[in-house]
Amino acid sequence: AFPGLADVMPNSEEIMRIRPALVCLILARIVDAATGVNHYLLSYSRYYRFELFLLLGMAVANIALNLLLIPEFGMAGAALATLISVSTYNLIKTLIVYKLLGMHPFRRRTGGIILLALVVFGLFYAIQFPGMHAGIDFVMAGLAGVCFVGMLWALRLSPEFNELMIEQWASIKRRFC
Repeated sequence: AFPGLADVMPNSEEIMRIRPALVCLILARIVDAATGVNHYLLSYSRYYRFELFLLLGMAVANIALNLLLIPEFGMAGAALATLISVSTYNLIKTLIVYKLLGMHPFRRRTGGIILLALVVFGLFYAIQFPGMHAGIDFVMAGLAGVCFVGMLWALRLSPEFNELMIEQWASIKRRFC
């Protein structure tokens, strides 16, 4: 999907050149989004000082990793340094929140949702053919999304998602029926 997306963008050669850096930065944002609630749990608790020290530690780690990785890998090294420091920061924060507050942002079903996403999007990524038009890439990505949502619904991996879908369907029915 990435090459097809890059093809429709200006400077597609440049986008493909920085692909490893973009992948690292996207992964860092996913990790941060998945554990972002921990920031608030720590910041608004009596353990707020942990958040400050962890943030300073992440900054120091990021600088050290940049000094180590940029000479060897350039922009991708800087992105990898960010991925490592952000992931470590969020992992430690998750462990602290669990240990001190007895909470964590995940459920047992979270692993199933992640596995489902990896399988569905991995299969659709593997289906790509050389020379496939960028428009087909967009259609394939849309089909992967529809398959993921459909399987998420059918497997009932997220009760909140199923409730939301039921509410939205009822709203659509009221509006059009």
